[in-house]
Amino acid sequence: GLAATPVLAPLLLGPLPSLPSAPLVSLKRELGKQLAPNSELMSGVKDWLVDFVGSVGMTVIEKQHIWRPKVEQAIAPDSELTLATNDLVLQFVGNLCATVLAKKHVWMPKLVDTIGEVVPPSLSTVLVRKEHWAPALTKFVSEIVP
Repeated sequence: GLAATPVLAPLLLGPLPSLPSAPLVSLKRELGKQLAPNSELMSGVKDWLVDFVGSVGMTVIEKQHIWRPKVEQAIAPDSELTLATNDLVLQFVGNLCATVLAKKHVWMPKLVDTIGEVVPPSLSTVLVRKEHWAPALTKFVSEIVP
């Protein structure tokens, strides 16, 4: 086979030749210079990117007479896309509500405990200060309900 040939045997079966470290260090240093944020290469890349984004933006604006009516038609209230999206959202909300209700044995006790810990102290604070808000509430209700 190939390994038996005298020329390829040392390359295929022998140890890999070691590369001198000085060229690798020099290569790393040069790459570091070229990829630095303020290098000529990176400046060119930034200029190209700005030109590219600008030209895409201008093309979108120039061609809006073509794509805008299609988009408006696609998102019209009675379009297939809108109706399908509404169905999908309703299905998702329904599934979410069903899952939440199926797991109420997990979250309901925690909710009741939290409400029990938060509401009574808050309610007592509100009732202590009722002289501040009661007259305004009474006036508001009397204006609505004669």
